Amino acid sequence: MREPMKQGNLKKTTKTAGPKTAGPKTAWSKTAGPKTAWPKTAGSKTAGPKTDHLCPVRQKCGGCQYLNLTYQGQLRRKQEMAQELLGKYCKIDPIIGMEEPFHYRNKVTRTFGYVNRRAVCGIYQEGTHRIVQADTCLIEDPRAMAIAATIRKMLPSFKIRTYDEDTEMGFLRHVLIRCGRGGAVGDVPGSRDGSPEPGLSAVAAKDGLSQFGPAQESPARSGGMGGDVLVVLVAASPIFPTQKHFVRELKEKHPEITGIVLNVNDKHTTMVLGEREKVLYGKGYVEDELEGYVFRIGARSFYQVNKAQAGALYRKAVEMAHFDGNETLVDAYCGIGAIGIIAAKHVRHVIGVELNPDAVRDAVANAKRNGITNIRFYENDAGVFLQGMAQDLGVASHYGADTADTTSADDEWGAAVPGRKMRNAGRGGRHGDEGDGGAVPIGSVSPLAILLDPPRSGATPEFLSAAVQMKPTKIIYISCDLHTLARDLEVLGRSAYRPQRIALVDMFPWTGHVEAVAVLTKSAQGSVTDRGPKGQRGQRKQKEQHRIASGGDVR
Repeated sequence: MREPMKQGNLKKTTKTAGPKTAGPKTAWSKTAGPKTAWPKTAGSKTAGPKTDHLCPVRQKCGGCQYLNLTYQGQLRRKQEMAQELLGKYCKIDPIIGMEEPFHYRNKVTRTFGYVNRRAVCGIYQEGTHRIVQADTCLIEDPRAMAIAATIRKMLPSFKIRTYDEDTEMGFLRHVLIRCGRGGAVGDVPGSRDGSPEPGLSAVAAKDGLSQFGPAQESPARSGGMGGDVLVVLVAASPIFPTQKHFVRELKEKHPEITGIVLNVNDKHTTMVLGEREKVLYGKGYVEDELEGYVFRIGARSFYQVNKAQAGALYRKAVEMAHFDGNETLVDAYCGIGAIGIIAAKHVRHVIGVELNPDAVRDAVANAKRNGITNIRFYENDAGVFLQGMAQDLGVASHYGADTADTTSADDEWGAAVPGRKMRNAGRGGRHGDEGDGGAVPIGSVSPLAILLDPPRSGATPEFLSAAVQMKPTKIIYISCDLHTLARDLEVLGRSAYRPQRIALVDMFPWTGHVEAVAVLTKSAQGSVTDRGPKGQRGQRKQKEQHRIASGGDVR
C-alpha cells in the first residue's frame, strides 16, 4: 500500500494559533480513502472489553477507529468486511494478524505549531486544522515519538518559527522520521499459518490489552532496538541559520540518529514533502532488513510502514502466485523494488515500474546491494508504461539498457512511451553482454505475470485495460482498500480475469483498514458479464443480430 502524501476534504473550523495546512494524515486516516459503512460495534459479538483508554487523545485524533474492540475482535471484524465485499468472487483466507500489534509504524510524521505561545507537535484533529498534541502513540515507533518530542522542546530556544499556511510565514512545517533495521517494539513476525486467532501473547494476557502500553518498550526488547533512524526536517525555506547547532544538540540528545535531512517545501500545498533535499548529517536514507534482503529507503520513497506484516504480505503473494520460474514479472508501482527483488528468484525476469525518481534510485541500489541481476527498473507512470509495452510487443526487438538514464529516443521499447527513463540494476551491457544482467529478448516476455500494488485509489482504467491486452497468465493484485479492489475485480472480470484466492493481512492494527492480495487467472468460461440473465440476454441479442445479417437462423 501506498500512503497518500497529502490530506484532503478537511473542513476549516475556528481560527487557531497553529498552522492551517492540511497535514500529514497516516494511511489509516478518515480522509485517506472512501468512507466505510461497516456494522456498528454496539452489541457485536466481537466487541469484548473496551481498549480505548489506551490512547489519551482517542477522542480528538480519530486515527485508530477500532479502540473499542479487542484485537481478536478487530480481526473478526475485518474478516467480516472482506467477506461482505469480496466473498462473491472466491474464497477468502483467514486474516493474518500480529502477535503484538503495538508500535509497528516505522514512519512517523508530526506537524508543529504554537498554541498560546507554547510549542506543540502532533497530528491534526479529525476534520479540523487544529494540532492535537501527541507525544505518545500506541502504534508508532517509540524512538520516533521521543525524537519528535525533543524537537518540539528545542524550538523556543532556537527561536524557530513554525509555518502558517494563511500568512505563508514561518520555517518548520513538518518532521518525518523513518526507523530502519531494528524495527519497532511491536515488530514481531505475523502468524504464518493463516490462523484467524494468532498467538497474542501480550494482547490476550489482559483480555486484549497489551502489557506494553503506549510509548513503552517491551522488556525483552528494551535497549535492543538498534538500527538506522532518519530525521527529515520539512521546512519552507532552505535557509536554516542555526542548523549546525541544532543538528549537534539533536544528535547529542538522540545518538541513535544516523541521518538528518533538510527537505524544502516552499509551495502553497498540502503535500508533506518538497522536491529538494540537503543532507545535514550522516546519510540521507535508512536501511532495513526484510525477508533476508537489505533495502535502502530514502525520505521520499514508499515503504510499508509495518515491516513484520510486509514480510507476511510478500510471502503470501509469492506463495499464492505459484511461479514456475519461467515468467517475466511486471512489478507495477514498484516503489523501492522490495517485492520485485523478493520475487526475483522465483521468476526469469522482473520489470519494475515506478513514477517516483527517488524510489527508482533506491530500487536500483537495492538490487545491486542484494546481487539481483535479473531485474530492470523504469521511471514512469505504471499505466502509461504498460500501454506502451502492449503497443510495442510486436515491434521492439529488445528492452534493457545500461545504468545510465535514457530518454524515449534511446529506449529499446521505442518511442511509444514519451519521457520514459530506464535504470538498470544488472551488470550487463546495452544488449546483455553478461546473460541475465543485460537485455531481455521480447520472445522471453511470455509467459507474463503482472503484479500491482497501487495507491489507495486503486489502479487506473488505462492500466487495467493495458494489463488485459498483455494477456498475462496471472495478475497478482495487492490492495490496501477493499472497496477499490472490489471495483477493479469487477473491471478485470469483464475480460474473464477472476480471482482464484484472496488473502488478508492486518497491516494496520487498531484501524479500520486491511491489506489484501488476490491472484487472478483467465477463465475459459468467458467474462463475468457472460454469466447470469443479463449475460444471457446479451448473447441472445448477438445471435439475433448475426441471424438477421446472415439471413439464416442461429440457435
